[in-house]
Amino acid sequence: NEMSIIKVRDSLYPTIGRLYPNSTGISEKKGNAYVSKMAQAIELDAVRNAVDAFPEYKKALEGLSAATSGPGIEEGEKPLEKEFDELEVKLNTLAFEQQFHYGMYYAYVKLKEQEIRNIVWIADCISQDQKSEIDRYVVHIF
Repeated sequence: NEMSIIKVRDSLYPTIGRLYPNSTGISEKKGNAYVSKMAQAIELDAVRNAVDAFPEYKKALEGLSAATSGPGIEEGEKPLEKEFDELEVKLNTLAFEQQFHYGMYYAYVKLKEQEIRNIVWIADCISQDQKSEIDRYVVHIF
């Protein structure tokens, strides 16, 4: 039953952040319950419509098609995870452009975590003799 799946999916979305309340907040009546646009989104086009008002998420979903969500990603296309990792790195590097706040310590830790993910990915590619795949998931920090 689809309605119970939508209710569970709706409960997983946070009630804070940029997407709330426009995309993840209670917005439409589906059956006898109110659910969010993101919970109702089953296809990629519905997700695009739900995040259309947010330019950073819209940009991340622009080049993505339904065929690229699986393992058969074309050579010139970026996976969705890399798009969001690049967005996170961009936002974390902006934390160093202001003074006298503790957000830069959080950003430093998050950038170090991304650096560790990059090193692990490069080491895995080298150990599996897949050196051509190194640039696929490496996110350049600075």
